Amino acid sequence: EVRAVIDFRHGVSGWDFAQAIKAAEPLEAAALDRKSWLPPDELRDGLVIARLMTGDAEGARRAFESLAPFSRRPPGDFRTALLAAYVEAKSGEGKAGSE
Repeated sequence: EVRAVIDFRHGVSGWDFAQAIKAAEPLEAAALDRKSWLPPDELRDGLVIARLMTGDAEGARRAFESLAPFSRRPPGDFRTALLAAYVEAKSGEGKAGSE
């Protein structure tokens, strides 16, 4: 998981979203098992954006929802609301295109 943290941060900071997603797999599993290797909001923000940037709106929504209980941000936090709006907008795009 230590290597995954390095790879995740490198992927997110370098806009290599495929790398970030791959590295996030064990980190997300650890976070859901309450054994987080990095701040849960950092993992959630980075993973959600990486999934959105690769066109995986459903995966972004799942990551947003599954990691939400571990957030340390207060209710009504602007960053969380903005992230939720991105997820909602991209989720709506896929539904609108399939009708």
